[in-house]
Parts: sequence; structure tokens; C-alpha cells
Amino acid sequence: MFSVPVMTYLEMAGDVPRADYKLKHQRVSNGFVLFSTEAELARLEALVEAHNSGKPLPFLDPRGENSVWEAREHLVNLKRSGGDGWYSAQCPSCAAKGKDNKQNNLQVALVGFSCVAGCTPKEVAQATQDMMEDVPEEIELLPGQTVLPISEGIEGARLLLQTEKKERYTRIDNKEGDIYLTVFRKNRETGEVKEQVHRVNKRYARIMWVWLQRFEKGHVITSKEIREYIAPFFGVSTDAWAGHAHRSEYFEGHYYPLLWLAHHRAIEYNHDGSVVRIADEVTP
Repeated sequence: MFSVPVMTYLEMAGDVPRADYKLKHQRVSNGFVLFSTEAELARLEALVEAHNSGKPLPFLDPRGENSVWEAREHLVNLKRSGGDGWYSAQCPSCAAKGKDNKQNNLQVALVGFSCVAGCTPKEVAQATQDMMEDVPEEIELLPGQTVLPISEGIEGARLLLQTEKKERYTRIDNKEGDIYLTVFRKNRETGEVKEQVHRVNKRYARIMWVWLQRFEKGHVITSKEIREYIAPFFGVSTDAWAGHAHRSEYFEGHYYPLLWLAHHRAIEYNHDGSVVRIADEVTP
């Protein structure tokens, strides 16, 4: 835990416009501002860096939220950049203008984001929102339901997603006590089907389902909430979860268990990474 005298903190943060740096939003005890959680320490580090360098703080919206960070799974060419939880990616605002061919103008982390090419924070946030609106929405299906003639589907597999251009099917196989998830991705224009087989870790599938049952049916559980719960099991910080350095952990503890639950129609798995529990138990 770090503690900063209140007067010192006010010298550094007094003119900062971001609401999350206002003194009334901090933990104060005996004349000191306290920092202990991952988010608090990241916020303090960004404040000290901005104070010492004279550069403005990375942008967050007036409510202290970071919509670009929340959408990072959809950013192009997301890569770790310089440590301390920072990543580079193609700037959505630059891309909309036909720029950023190297796909690294955006700097984004839990504490904020900025475009090194000069796009304003509002431009980046709006372009990110526009980009998310272009992500096709999934058609949620009931067990066994299909919007295609059965002859055009994939035998033995369940249709989970259908858009104008693609379909995703899943099939579950049990082999010698292990669970295998086969994911079929079909291009509707060409008919090409790509197939991948993954072993589902039963322990993490069970952990995920037990945790999800704490929420009421119909309640939306965000991708951020899922990351904050599952990442500590692997000793990985929430901001690094799903990054390139921890993709294997992400798939084993997060993605495959959720796909398995979606296959069994225990949850709805949305395109933004959020889930909704729709059943009381997992049934074949």
C-alpha cells in the first residue's frame, strides 16, 4: 500500500479535470490518501508521471470510465507496449480517416488512452463506439433451434451464431473422461468451414458456472467482471488478462468454459464479451 499526504496529492491533482482524481473520490485516512488496489496504484502512477513530465493525463470520460479499454478485444493489432499495463493498437479514429497503416497510433491502458498522431480523445472514443456498432449482433438460439434448413448445417453440431457472412457451430465430445469442444466457423459466402478442437478444463468450467450462479437469471455480467474474477486464479493482473502474453490462460480459464456453457444453453455469450445466465443448471 502507498500513502500520499493530502496536501501533496492536491498539489499534483488539484487541476486535473478527471473526476476519478477528485479528492472526494479517494480513500483518505489520518491525512493521507491511500492506494492499494491495482486500479488505485495504476491511477497514482499515471498521476505522478503526468506531474513530473508535464504531459496531460491519459483521457477517461467524465465519469472516470474508459470505453476504449473496455473495447480492447476488438481493437486492431493490440500489442503490449512498454510494460506497466500499456498496449498499442490501431487508432480507430485514424483508421476512419485512412491513416495509421502501421496500426500503432493508439496507446491504451486501464488508466486511459491517447492517440500519438493527435486525434482528440473525443474523436477516438466516438470512432471506437462507431467501430463497435459495426460488430454484427449474434442471433441467440434455443437448444436445437436453427434458422437454416438442417441439411445446410453441420451434423452433430449446435448453431450458436449467425450473421450475414458467417456462422459458428459447436459440438461437445467426451473422450476417456475429458471434454472436447469443437468449434466450426462457416463462411456463408463461400461455404468454407474451418474446424478447431479444444480441450475444456472441467475445473475452470465448474468454477465459472458456480460463480455465474451468484447472479440472477437475466442479469448482464460484463467482460470486465469476468476478468476480475477469473484472472487471479492464474496470478495474472486484470489489465493483462486476454493480452498476447497470457492468451493460453485466457482460453483455458475464460473463453472455452464460456463457450461450453453457451453450447449447453446455460448462458448467452454476447459479442461484447458479456454473458447472461439463462438456466439454473447445465443440461446436455
